[in-house]
Amino acid sequence: MNFFFDRNGSQWLVSKYTETVHVEFSSLCNLKCVFCYASQPEYKGQFLRKEILEPLIRSLTSRKPKIVSVNGHGETTIYPNWHQYCDHMINDNLHLHIITNFAKKFNDEELHTLAHFESIEISCDTADPDLFRHLRRGAELPTILENIKRLRASIAAIGVTGPKISFSCVVSDQTIFGLKDLVSMGASLGVNGFNFCNFVQYPPITDGINLNHISQLPRGEMVRARESIEIATALLKESQIRFQIQQGLLDSLEQKLAAEPEPPKRISSDCSISTLPEKTEAESKTPFHHRRFAASVHKKETRNCLDPWSFLLVDAHGDVLPCCWHHPIGSLADGKTQFHQVRNSRQVKELRRSLLTGDLHADCQSCPSRGLTTIRNLKKRVSRYLHPYSARLTTIFKPKIAPALTEMPIEFISGWYDRETDPNFPDPAWSEWRWTSKMARFRFTPTETAVSLIVTGLADPSILSDQQITIRINGRELERFFPAKGKFIREYFLDKETIDDCDSLLGEIEVDRTFVPSEHNNYSEDHRHLGVRIYRLSIGV
Repeated sequence: MNFFFDRNGSQWLVSKYTETVHVEFSSLCNLKCVFCYASQPEYKGQFLRKEILEPLIRSLTSRKPKIVSVNGHGETTIYPNWHQYCDHMINDNLHLHIITNFAKKFNDEELHTLAHFESIEISCDTADPDLFRHLRRGAELPTILENIKRLRASIAAIGVTGPKISFSCVVSDQTIFGLKDLVSMGASLGVNGFNFCNFVQYPPITDGINLNHISQLPRGEMVRARESIEIATALLKESQIRFQIQQGLLDSLEQKLAAEPEPPKRISSDCSISTLPEKTEAESKTPFHHRRFAASVHKKETRNCLDPWSFLLVDAHGDVLPCCWHHPIGSLADGKTQFHQVRNSRQVKELRRSLLTGDLHADCQSCPSRGLTTIRNLKKRVSRYLHPYSARLTTIFKPKIAPALTEMPIEFISGWYDRETDPNFPDPAWSEWRWTSKMARFRFTPTETAVSLIVTGLADPSILSDQQITIRINGRELERFFPAKGKFIREYFLDKETIDDCDSLLGEIEVDRTFVPSEHNNYSEDHRHLGVRIYRLSIGV
């Protein structure tokens, strides 16, 4: 008997506790690292608006996650008064972590704040100052080392324990053979840990060196690469320094060596040695056309990932992501949606369901970070996470987990073009859409006292920058926003007050500007006035 999960599996989809929350203060950066998306010509970053950040901090101080990581894609320490926001959270007994390039010279106030962090992960890929300068353009290795020494001095002067300091290394063909030197340098600095990250390949840049994944090296060099990892990890164990390796890095290397007569050995990210069965490389095409390196998922397998239960990331646009690799599943940008509403939204429940059944979304299929496991083993991990003190009393069974959303019919009234499809797109959720005109209207009849409206769409910033989208129900504006990253997912909770005494509700999706494809492409004969693509429009309970 299972004491905690009902037989339809619905309680597997609800998480009452978020262990880790990432807050992306800034998607802007003071560096132009050659392997980062920020070096791509179309990249645009921004600061998280105070109107989103300040209520979010208040929510976090009341909910008390285990760790608040104040970083995302950009550099937090360039955000105006970043340390004052962090001081507020520290004073409210939140445990802070940060991933930072440590490339600016910190003032005394900033060092005082950093001294009270739980942990600091510094981006450092090599002990070679010249290579470092070419990889992380705009940074100098001596500056980072000096900042570490000044932080140690500040910790001693204040008389606090101080944060654990680790290095984050992006492993590529340029850094793989210098791992031993990097580990030795870190050990001499008293670094507490290492995180070896999988390289993600973006289109080549014209103003800097271009890197390759270690699985793209010649065969003899791949063998040397594996030896380099073994030597570095052996040194870490000898020095009793903790480390982790993103599993996609190891999987993609070993799958290229799987043709050897003897099954190759790999170093697991949990510091053990195991044998890797033959896998094929999974690739993912996104609007940014980057390439991920990961093992493909076979039948009865899933990703060994608890992130949708334990983790949330709020990016600089106010979008909420379930991990660092998945598209947004909600947004706080409207100023009305609360953090706790997104945590167990229908979008998150659907993602949890997909992991528990092995019916993975495209972002999970191509994940370069999490390794593979059986569905049964993931259910055990979920059970232990949801009920850590009582999991030994539970029996793991195979629940029939239904989709989280029971949808209501929608009538498309006006302003919609015919349905279009792309059967070759790898993610079915983004393979079918309808274009709107300037104003698209729809109608539905609510059957409950509270329903949820989900709108998934795509704008094209390369054609219309800062295109504004407005969504209304019965003339009431739910949100007005700019989909700066192209793709957007919005979920709105329509309460009893909104839908009471309404036989039907009229919805509107309006854009401030449209475009004509033939005016932007000489080969196009499409003369329609287009607004945005809508991939999913659903009403459910």
